Amino acid sequence: MGRRQSLNEVRELVQWVQQNQSLPAVDSHLFLKSGENAFYSAACNLWETRSVRSHQSGMAGFRVAKGIYIGGSKGKSVSNQEIAKIDEGVLVVTNKRLVFDGSTADRTVMLNKVLSLNKDSTSIEVSVEGRQKSLYFEVNNSYVLDFVTRICIAAEDPKDLTKGDVEITIDPRYAKPPSKSKPPPLPSKLGRYKNLAIGLIISVVILTFANLFYGGGRSDAKEERLSASKDSEPDMSQKAQADTSAQGTSKTYKVSLIDVSDPLWLNADEYDAMKVKFSLTNNHNFPVSSVAVMFKFYDITGKELAAGKVKSFSDTFDAGEVKEFDQFNLGEYPKDTIKVVGEVVSVSN
Repeated sequence: MGRRQSLNEVRELVQWVQQNQSLPAVDSHLFLKSGENAFYSAACNLWETRSVRSHQSGMAGFRVAKGIYIGGSKGKSVSNQEIAKIDEGVLVVTNKRLVFDGSTADRTVMLNKVLSLNKDSTSIEVSVEGRQKSLYFEVNNSYVLDFVTRICIAAEDPKDLTKGDVEITIDPRYAKPPSKSKPPPLPSKLGRYKNLAIGLIISVVILTFANLFYGGGRSDAKEERLSASKDSEPDMSQKAQADTSAQGTSKTYKVSLIDVSDPLWLNADEYDAMKVKFSLTNNHNFPVSSVAVMFKFYDITGKELAAGKVKSFSDTFDAGEVKEFDQFNLGEYPKDTIKVVGEVVSVSN
């Protein structure tokens, strides 16, 4: 299996685990113990470190006559440590142990004895407590084996990752668990219009009674006061503009009040552009119309890749509004990407 195909396979598995908060069980030929479930089973080659003895020849010396040499030395036997293939068989990972079942050799490692896991493109190295030499398991997709083994070691019950006193999360080298929080409800436009209509009716009633009360004999005096104060009072249109300007400058736009959900990678095929699903939530108490989001990419080791992308959204976001973006096209993206994260970097009107 090629490296690209291996990465795609582990990405699909990670997304399934994220959505279901569970590691899928698999069938196994082993006789499992009580409370034991298998979560990985695949063909495997077992490699271990072995001492290999070789002969190192000596120097023949200088020939001074027929059959006579000066300065020669004898050869010697030298022992070197080399990685040697031990056997072919099947590797099974359960929630309690790691078992290699070969034709001539068997190995069983309890998960609570595993000291470390080191993965390369074709195998993983398992260091075991009380064992001087590491075990090397060569499989078709080492990314999947590494991911499943780490979940089985960390989780109390891999079939239900919500159990346990400590929250079990997905290894950040592969993906980030989706947020369980629900978006706030959309504001009711009907309610806003209803309140506005009631306010207008009340204003009309008040103005009508005020006109009746101050009408009649006081109209002339009122006109004189209005004429006298006309030159002294500022233009109401200018005052309204000044109030509007002051109100506009009082708005504070904060990136922390724009929430971006964890992008869900919809396609794992690296030959196509990356398509993601996410939502943006405006938590300001006023509308905004310009939001910029930085999308960052990470490889399987958790290292951030250099080619991040900033995408701008010029849509109008009402106060409290949540907008869903399905099949959003991020275009080309760095190879070796295993995770994508969105972060709001600017917001304005």
